[in-house]
Amino acid sequence: MIPKIRKAASMAASLAPSLFLAAALGSGLPAHAASSTTDPVVKAITYAINPSKADAGKDFELDLLSYGFNCGTSFDNLAVNAAGNVLTLSFLDHEKPGVICPAIYKPYGPAFKVAGLKAGAYQVKAYRLPACYPCKMAGETSEAGTLTVGPATERTGWFLKEGTAYAGKPFSLQLLNEKLGNCGTSFSHKSISAQQGAIYASFLVEDDPNIVCIADIHPYGPAFDMQALKAGAYPVYVTEMLPCQVTAPICAVKLMPILSDTLIVAQSLSVLASDLRANGLRIELNGSRAAMLLPAGIGGTWKAELLTLNGRRLAAGSAIALGGERAEFDLGLKPERGIYLLRVSAPDGETHMLPIIRKD
Repeated sequence: MIPKIRKAASMAASLAPSLFLAAALGSGLPAHAASSTTDPVVKAITYAINPSKADAGKDFELDLLSYGFNCGTSFDNLAVNAAGNVLTLSFLDHEKPGVICPAIYKPYGPAFKVAGLKAGAYQVKAYRLPACYPCKMAGETSEAGTLTVGPATERTGWFLKEGTAYAGKPFSLQLLNEKLGNCGTSFSHKSISAQQGAIYASFLVEDDPNIVCIADIHPYGPAFDMQALKAGAYPVYVTEMLPCQVTAPICAVKLMPILSDTLIVAQSLSVLASDLRANGLRIELNGSRAAMLLPAGIGGTWKAELLTLNGRRLAAGSAIALGGERAEFDLGLKPERGIYLLRVSAPDGETHMLPIIRKD
């Protein structure tokens, strides 16, 4: 990762502009502008915010991310200014000399604590203070995206902290639950696996009432190290274990995994239809009816469920057909514009998850 260059002729002379440009353009991901051979100053870099949605009236943390920074970049003088529908995040960045970053291509940036906002859409701007701060030189102002603030809604059950991941790269997957806080809560007997196009996680929640905390931060949950996955939509099933399953006397209880959320693995920051459908079955959606060529299997009653990306069921239908034949399901609901999942269950219980992108 090449750090931000600030009018330093000696450093600019050692920069290889052609290699930098190739890396920035070849990755297919947002990156800061490449320098030229005649101008050693890098142009304003590109920013993104995470999350892009927040609950009205609730304090939250907002990350300002950019590929123009790396693990050796530190940030201070953080400030948040809300004026009308514009939210300005200002900061001063520093490069730490001698820091060696791992070979992981990811964005870095400061995290801002934002006081509760009124419902609405906010244009977020990044204001990068000049290196000579507190001098009178003006800093750089860049667009960072749109933050949507809506009515406060509390999610139930387990859900993903990050609903997207990059294809072909290892990542960390964390599950959260609004009912759990980080004070005295730990997780043991953790297990996670990806099989048949889905992710299965299991763990035991442990609580130590003797621990006293200044704050109990909600939501909270276990984190897992995941191996690289192919592009696609992966339903996430969670099994919350019982203490008697791991301590004597052992109980013979078999718990069914619960569909909790959906992970979207894409080639870039944008979720593309081609990424989602790369290796999936094809489906035709006409109003409230979904038609598809069923995968090979036994004959009988096939079920189709229309789900949101967080696993909430919106509608369902069934059809009697043989595997390998064309079947049509009446879902009883015409989806609005957006991205959905269709879970198709074969008579023998095997399931297939298909993405649906409704554009009209």
